[in-house]
Amino acid sequence: MNTHAIASRLRWTLWLFAAGACVAAAAQFTAAAPPWQFASFKKIDADPNKNYPVTDANGPWMIVVATFHGDQSEPRARQLVYELRKQYKLNAYTLAKVYDYSQKGMQGEGLYPDGTPIKVHYLNGQRLQEVAVLVGDYHRVDDPEGQKVLAMLKHAQPDSLKPPTDPPADQGALAGLKKLPQQMFAAKGFGPLATAYITTNPLLPREYFVNRGLDKIVASMNDGVEHSLLNCKGRYSVEIATFTGRVTIDQQEIRRLEHEQNKGLSPQDDEKSGLAAGAEKAHALTEFLRGKGVEAYEFHDRRSSIVTVGSFESIGTPRPDGKIEMNPQVHAIMVKYGAIESKLDPAGGAAPATGLGSKVVNFTQWGKKWTIPYDMQPMPIEIPRRSISSDYQQAAVVR
Repeated sequence: MNTHAIASRLRWTLWLFAAGACVAAAAQFTAAAPPWQFASFKKIDADPNKNYPVTDANGPWMIVVATFHGDQSEPRARQLVYELRKQYKLNAYTLAKVYDYSQKGMQGEGLYPDGTPIKVHYLNGQRLQEVAVLVGDYHRVDDPEGQKVLAMLKHAQPDSLKPPTDPPADQGALAGLKKLPQQMFAAKGFGPLATAYITTNPLLPREYFVNRGLDKIVASMNDGVEHSLLNCKGRYSVEIATFTGRVTIDQQEIRRLEHEQNKGLSPQDDEKSGLAAGAEKAHALTEFLRGKGVEAYEFHDRRSSIVTVGSFESIGTPRPDGKIEMNPQVHAIMVKYGAIESKLDPAGGAAPATGLGSKVVNFTQWGKKWTIPYDMQPMPIEIPRRSISSDYQQAAVVR
């Protein structure tokens, strides 16, 4: 793919992305109002005789409202779920879990003198049940609606959690300590759900929440690039040059650019001063270094284009003092392309001074002269990869 094709693809991808971001931002703004303000309009199924168990579709982020223990855990949890659905218009669910400590004859660590494995059992052989109440259906940990619901729940006073008018006497040496946290929260205006918090849906696999890798837009920016960083076989590379730009969010400009694209016109040259121009520089530098026998790669995303050098499985090894012993090859690249001392010529007749400046490379590529500075401080970076969680998320959305 030539430099003009790469630049053109990046320009239109970024401008269309900006337009989509504005629409998404507007939609997010209109949906940010807390649900209890529209309680009369929300249709939430609420039946006191019905179970609402959590599933892997309720999430991926949820609020853990409360946890109940013991023989009455299930009816108490169901009562709170019904109230949250009926009165607070929230999608509340239950999650039950049993902890079995009654098992005996489990294998421990070590062996008996005769060579047989040591057998162990729990000191208090009980079988305990816990039922958690969760409020779900949030797509991000910082979901605006989820944050507002969480703040509301911390101050809520559900009828199902109000203490009985004639509570039984609490016996035991720790009775006072048990009441202390409740008293402290109540003094600050919090209710019985003061310890509610946001967490992941426990029924989703861990892979769903790991680094999602590249999204489709960024992946498309790097399609067809011969020396793309995505094709690097190692785990790390050293970033030696960075090119940033700007993305327009002006709606009139976006419509004008889309109109030009539909007519098959090219954006004006002065519009190449942003990310598209940076992509051209990164591509030119990569090709130049490759021509010199350097293992160079390029990578483009929504914010910048970069050039890296080298492919490594490790950037160093741990030392006994806890520090990292830098990989000599990585360190050599950082030194080779890093800042150098340069003479500064201050104004006002002051004596010349010495400071640090970027190394600059001048070369000719495709019949054009280029002057490109390297980064002041080249740094090792982890090579971006696609993640299976992206595929998992897409499958969940389609379902």
